Amino acid sequence: MGDLLRQLLNQLDRIGSTSEEVFDSECRDRMSSAVFDGFIKQQAGFILPNDFGLHSSDGNYAVRQALLEYICAANQTASAFGFSQFKQRLDAFQNGMIRSDVTASCFDDFFSYCSSDMFDESGNAIPQ
Repeated sequence: MGDLLRQLLNQLDRIGSTSEEVFDSECRDRMSSAVFDGFIKQQAGFILPNDFGLHSSDGNYAVRQALLEYICAANQTASAFGFSQFKQRLDAFQNGMIRSDVTASCFDDFFSYCSSDMFDESGNAIPQ
């Protein structure tokens, strides 16, 4: 799982070299939602959006392709490793030990952090 995350971080670092808004909260929130719904929680009927809040259509397309590759590969790999539980998938994605080879970015440079204590075993938010 770590290699897939590293590949995603490498791609996002490269995108960020020409589209700095990939680091902005709007883009981070949209990317986080996509990974959450497409991989971590595996929302039924999930469709990856086309717009991630970048200024250019090329930037949005590049982010979409990077996330599409990651989500598809991560779902296959998680199934092979037996990661069927929400919290297993969340922990695999939020692995702070994995860094990009480009700028040593980690997941929380591009995505929001979610404490697993905020969710039940199915990935539903626990009311506060």
